[in-house]
Amino acid sequence: MAIIYGIPADTFHMNATRWYSFNFTECVVACQENPECVVAYSGNQNYFNYPYYIQPDVFRYDGPSDVSIVALKVALSGAQCPRGKNAPTFNNVPAKGYLVLSDTAQVYTYCKYNFTLVGTKLTFAHETGSYDWDFINKYGQG
Repeated sequence: MAIIYGIPADTFHMNATRWYSFNFTECVVACQENPECVVAYSGNQNYFNYPYYIQPDVFRYDGPSDVSIVALKVALSGAQCPRGKNAPTFNNVPAKGYLVLSDTAQVYTYCKYNFTLVGTKLTFAHETGSYDWDFINKYGQG
């Protein structure tokens, strides 16, 4: 999870999960453990988790602030933390992630996503899909 100062574009989205008895650390852990969550937010004693399907764009700012913090579920490329400006897109390279939404004996469903920084807005985009294991086993991935 990459933690930045910012606020979701739609803070009180009806499909976001609101935590009343959590602190920010617990909110981030809950997001990390939820296969659909991509953003955790803490602002004014409110704690939310946002699933990928509500397009959780985020307005980033350079802080510091104790009022509004966002954690984004992003994947690291390589074993080291990225360096550069404009976290989490470091040097304006899209921050990417991958979710396994379900993995059964028949079907593997996934979500690939990225956050792209334009000005101060991190725009979220995603693509979902699935593989039928029987088809792959019989014909390969194509």
